[in-house]
Amino acid sequence: TSLARTTALLGEYGVEAGKTSALFQQSIKVLGNSTKETEQLGLSMNAFAQDLGVSAGELIGQLGQMTPQLAKVSDVETSFKDLARVAKNTGLEMTKILQITDKFDTFQGAADQVGKLNALLGGDFVNAIDLMMMESPADRFNTIADSIKNAGLSFESMSYFQKLAYTEAMGLSDVGELALVLSGNSDMLAESTSKTSAEYE
Repeated sequence: TSLARTTALLGEYGVEAGKTSALFQQSIKVLGNSTKETEQLGLSMNAFAQDLGVSAGELIGQLGQMTPQLAKVSDVETSFKDLARVAKNTGLEMTKILQITDKFDTFQGAADQVGKLNALLGGDFVNAIDLMMMESPADRFNTIADSIKNAGLSFESMSYFQKLAYTEAMGLSDVGELALVLSGNSDMLAESTSKTSAEYE
């Protein structure tokens, strides 16, 4: 009954009942949350969407889909919010960001990617162990993007072949995605989620 009330409340914000129930299912079954914790997760995501300026329905739907993939981290909610900020700031899909950062889950994967990046950057700008030890996909993503920026490179300043090389080294699909990676300043969104779910409710 309590979950049904929360579903109805989220419906007033335009969140489809199917997306809410999918998130609740993942919260209880995958994350092991209680009913109360599950309700709070839904309300928190709604408040976060309002603060970030994105569709609550879309955000809740994405969390419901991505929860199994994010379940490996200790704080799924925070990691997802950080990913949403990066996605909002760069224009990249969250699934694409995960695709890039998941390569650093193993030492071999991290070493291969870092080796390519450092070879292009001309120094030890990125550390494979540091990246592998980071739980947050957003932290990994920002570290990689910042390493390129800290080397004094921008998308506009790169040559034709540099753009191709960095696209390949980061595991991106095309040069357009590289432009998105280097376009944002994630610090600008760091304080954007100031309101609580209770305030929005």
